[in-house]
Amino acid sequence: METPRNSNDDSSEDEEYCPIGESNDVLSSEFESLSDEEYVICRAIKKGKRKNVEIDDSESNENLGNIPVIVEERSNNNMTEEVLIAVQPTTLGMHLHDTIDQTNEGTSEYENTSDEVSTPASSEEGVLYTEDTDSRRKKVRQRVYNPNCELQDVVFEVGMKFESNTQFKQVVQNYSIVNDYNIKWSKSCPQRMEAKCTMGCPWRIYASWLKNEMTIMVKAYANEHNCSRNMRNRQATGLEYAIKQRVLVAEHQNCARHIYANWKKKHNGHVLKSCFWRIVRCTVESESKRALNELAAISRRAYEDFNAIGVQKFCQAFISTQCKCEVVMNNICETFNGYILRARSKPLIDMLEDIRCMLMARMHAKKEIMSKSNDDICPSIRKKLEKNKTETNFCHVTPAGNMKFEVQELDRSYAVNLYNRTCSCRYWDICGIPYKHAISCISWLKEDPDQYVDNYYKRETYLKTYEFLIEPLTGKDT
Repeated sequence: METPRNSNDDSSEDEEYCPIGESNDVLSSEFESLSDEEYVICRAIKKGKRKNVEIDDSESNENLGNIPVIVEERSNNNMTEEVLIAVQPTTLGMHLHDTIDQTNEGTSEYENTSDEVSTPASSEEGVLYTEDTDSRRKKVRQRVYNPNCELQDVVFEVGMKFESNTQFKQVVQNYSIVNDYNIKWSKSCPQRMEAKCTMGCPWRIYASWLKNEMTIMVKAYANEHNCSRNMRNRQATGLEYAIKQRVLVAEHQNCARHIYANWKKKHNGHVLKSCFWRIVRCTVESESKRALNELAAISRRAYEDFNAIGVQKFCQAFISTQCKCEVVMNNICETFNGYILRARSKPLIDMLEDIRCMLMARMHAKKEIMSKSNDDICPSIRKKLEKNKTETNFCHVTPAGNMKFEVQELDRSYAVNLYNRTCSCRYWDICGIPYKHAISCISWLKEDPDQYVDNYYKRETYLKTYEFLIEPLTGKDT
């Protein structure tokens, strides 16, 4: 049973919404026989207060008929309109309007109006309706950021709303990257955010949090960039730039084989190929410069392109002597990529599990092989050392004292220091394995060259490397 309504209950609340010439008594008398739900709908229609109410046609009252509801949502560029739900006047509503118009001598705000309740023409705006001082309807447009828009289509406006501070900050940063501008955040807190141009131009955007709507809205925006575009945006940095700035002592090298593959596209030929690899494998800087001059005599353009790459990144003459590795090609990574080729085709978790099992078996196998070896030097290093011994036939040794020697090889001479384990050819310095000049001096002292091999290549160091194992795991169903 419906509770009767008192027409004076909400008089104080709705008095200011009554159009000129109308009163609450007239409205209450006309809606006396309606239910509560019908009463609310009809009063909203009468007073121009557009409520976000959606009515199911299947439950419409037989007296009201079908009350159509317009619900439209469109998007365009970087804006999307808020959902607008407008209840059109029904036959009963029009009858009520006619009755009130006759009672008040046509002073109703809906008389002779040609305005239609519909979505706005611009699909990027949401529309709300309020009343101004002369009791006419007034449109209030709202703009909401559309996260599905393209970055180059973003256009900021005062009153534009965002879902969160994170979304607003990301959009502004993307805007600066796309347009090649450098910005800085002068204010960044949960309640307010402000970004300015770092070059000192008037560009500025300010947004603050709306507690009632739980959104952040742009309150001030100055779209004026009079600074030049910065082609190197500080918010888009690469790994190589970060290493130079933060890891100053790190040695970053490139693969010589990949560099040659790109270099030969413009400078192909057997002669240029021979010059390229001779420069790469020179262990002394003076020899490297001499080989570069030979390349310049053959092709000046090839010489300029070679220097533009940066010889310090892939030539042996500029390799550090700390790592004890003369490799200038990325064979280690390429071998590992081929080793996990089958696992790489699987989903992420399965791929990681396959790699874990493969490495667990590999580490055990390497440890077992070296445990059975009786040599103090690793097998591959032993092969290189024996090869260097066979190349000492043309080396003539002259001792200087204090473990220092001069070695004459054909028309060249080299200085060897066995105490510091250095040679002027730099091969021993780079790789840690005695070269033919050093082996000649060691043999003159009647000592074993194995004692001068760097500790990195000893059997004991190798076993320490594989001392730790990968622990086995139980299955996911266990």
